[in-house]
Amino acid sequence: MKRFLADTHAIVWFASGHLQRLGPRARRAFAGLATGSAEIAVSVVTLWEISGLHDEGTIRLPSGFAAWCDALEAMSGVSVVPLVRADIEAARSLRALVEPHDRLIAGTSLRMGVPLLTRDARVAGEGRVKTVW
Repeated sequence: MKRFLADTHAIVWFASGHLQRLGPRARRAFAGLATGSAEIAVSVVTLWEISGLHDEGTIRLPSGFAAWCDALEAMSGVSVVPLVRADIEAARSLRALVEPHDRLIAGTSLRMGVPLLTRDARVAGEGRVKTVW
């Protein structure tokens, strides 16, 4: 079974049904949820970022943030992972990434040893974080 960590835009587009916005390899990773061939983790940092985007009106979660999170966690093969100290240590080493959410999410990917589903060229260009898009 393949395991991945989803970046914020990837999980938002997947959960909102905007699959055409995902890259082909990311679409295949999410399709693996239905067949049981993939597991996709979501960092609590991603949930925090989504809550802020929702509160600011940048994204719309029609059922609200809490219900959106409940639906996400109810999806087979999707899990929410906590932020742990090792994520912070890994993030500290990713100095090329300026944005704090990006650093922490990428640090979580490094700590977990799984590819990050992201189209973010800055993360992909960092070199140590394996990305899939």
